Amino acid sequence: MNSDPSSFPHYAKLPFSINLPQLTPEQCSEARFLASYNPFKDERGLTYYQADQYQRDVVLSIVPPSLHSRVEEVSLCRILGGAAPHRDHDCQSKINFYLKTGDARTIYFKDPGVDGISYHNDSRRHIFSIKEHRLRRVSEFQAQAGEVFLLDTSQIHCVAMADDAERHMVTISFRADFSDVLKEVTSYEAVLPAELRRH
Repeated sequence: MNSDPSSFPHYAKLPFSINLPQLTPEQCSEARFLASYNPFKDERGLTYYQADQYQRDVVLSIVPPSLHSRVEEVSLCRILGGAAPHRDHDCQSKINFYLKTGDARTIYFKDPGVDGISYHNDSRRHIFSIKEHRLRRVSEFQAQAGEVFLLDTSQIHCVAMADDAERHMVTISFRADFSDVLKEVTSYEAVLPAELRRH
């Protein structure tokens, strides 16, 4: 269930529903590995791969040209077993195209006003502990396959799911504020090829 984010506008469901094929293990093995984040110290966490040109062209078709210069990366993301509370350190906002959801929930927390912990001795202290930092939940959503959401990744959020579940998505990372991207995207009339529209 999606809670009302009106007083904490951390995410927005966009008026698109795109029929992209699910991410496969073969596709990951052929794609260029970008990064992996695994603060759980086991097999769970996030792994990013380079999106191919077709995927890049499809997802950028909903983004107005005025934002293209502020795109940091277009990538494939595989999440296994969830993601700890964190702020994204490499972008301010993201558009996620959900291919497989794993019944995951994205949960946002109130900023505790203190630094988090570093990941693998990284100087950026952007990982948080719900118990240690006394995080308080403020909003959440549960995306369905084919849905598209814009997220404020500068705010503390996590992905909650079963340990053996997977979430797959194609994601656009922006060097731009959530509010700026939301305004630009929602005022832009994107035209999608018929074969990519979900009915």
